[in-house]
Amino acid sequence: LINLSTSLKLQTKFALFNMVSKILIVGVLGALLPIIVNQVVYSHMDDRLVAKMNKVLKIIEKGGLQEIKNDEDCSYGNYNLLKEEFINVTAFDKMGGEYEIINANRKLENEETKYRILSKTFVYDNQIYKLEIGEGLISIKELNKTVQSFLFKIMGIVILISIVLDIGFVRYILRPLNSIIENKLKGTKHPATFDFTMHPTNTSDFRDLQQSINDMMYKIQNAFTIEKEFIANVSHELITPITILQSKFENLLTDQTLSDQTVQKIVESQQTLLRLNKIIKSLLMISRIENEQYEKADEISVREVLQEVINALDERIIQRKVSVEINLLEEFVIRNCNKTLLFNMFFNLISNAIKYNKEGGMIKISGGYDEKTYFVDIQDTGTGIDAKHFTDIFERFKRLNKNNEEGFGLGLPIAKTIANFHEIEIKVSSEVNVGSTFRLIFPIYTSVELPGS
Repeated sequence: LINLSTSLKLQTKFALFNMVSKILIVGVLGALLPIIVNQVVYSHMDDRLVAKMNKVLKIIEKGGLQEIKNDEDCSYGNYNLLKEEFINVTAFDKMGGEYEIINANRKLENEETKYRILSKTFVYDNQIYKLEIGEGLISIKELNKTVQSFLFKIMGIVILISIVLDIGFVRYILRPLNSIIENKLKGTKHPATFDFTMHPTNTSDFRDLQQSINDMMYKIQNAFTIEKEFIANVSHELITPITILQSKFENLLTDQTLSDQTVQKIVESQQTLLRLNKIIKSLLMISRIENEQYEKADEISVREVLQEVINALDERIIQRKVSVEINLLEEFVIRNCNKTLLFNMFFNLISNAIKYNKEGGMIKISGGYDEKTYFVDIQDTGTGIDAKHFTDIFERFKRLNKNNEEGFGLGLPIAKTIANFHEIEIKVSSEVNVGSTFRLIFPIYTSVELPGS
């Protein structure tokens, strides 16, 4: 139950706790109830027996044994028809204490019956007598069962009512918290869209929680804004001098008097500038996507955009001797999207599958409907990724393969940013030295056509 409760909502945990605690209480009461009921029943029975004893003794004191039909052997026995009670007076040889109450069996008319018996010795006309008054326990047992059954039913009803009331009360108490979770946390896809409105509540803890979340999100918004402005400004400021330097290097290469060594250094410098230019443009793209500066007004076919990507990567595919297989079971047309960004997303993922694949390896691209979603799997036979690095691969400038000088560690972060922009989920599964699979899960509402239409 403890392990299960770690994945449940707070109000469900409260309800479960109340239910389990009440069940434990009922269990304890259920164990004690028979003892308590027996004590109460026997106490009432003993009071009745004592009252009957006092009544009989008063009758004897006033009218003698004749009043209770004493016979010649100085004994008297009176049993009711149903054998539920009896009174018995017999001669006895010694005096006892005040009185004694025991449970004992008595055989009446060849039938043994269990009684609660009060015994009392008394003296009458210089003779010691023993008075016994008994009540049958059969009816008491039935009464005991009836009382216990009734009490258990009452407790069950009370528990059900209390559980319903507890759930209702917990829901009422936690309603502000649920509102905070839905509107401030789940409803916030980006710090820029965070709602700072304070939701009304008469619980000070929830007010403090809202204020703390607001303060934290305000700081996060400022940090995001500063980061985005910095990336955008730096990118713009760097692109211009890089372009100028590239032009100057190109002009220098036209000089026929340059030595081969100088030309080589200029070419290397151009390659460095080209790499720097790509990094800056990638950072600028991420910044613009996160600032939602791209429109989503296109409508594209997944099959078509995948084919365009494969065509664009044709030379690299041939160079690495990698075979590519596309197998889309159903067509999927995405609406309200940005074609250029989605092209870049697929381009980066498939480019990665080529880059880290084995020479002569294979890339399988498959897709289809899985229940209420459409998925595209990009599977390679490459080096694979250790499971502990699954979260790291989408971080900027994080390269697991340090020996590979082609990448900058921005391909997967760009793909992830574009996917988030289109509400596409990316899942990774991989095995080292076997290969990796990147699954893209598209929200079904982005499709023009649904399955079976």
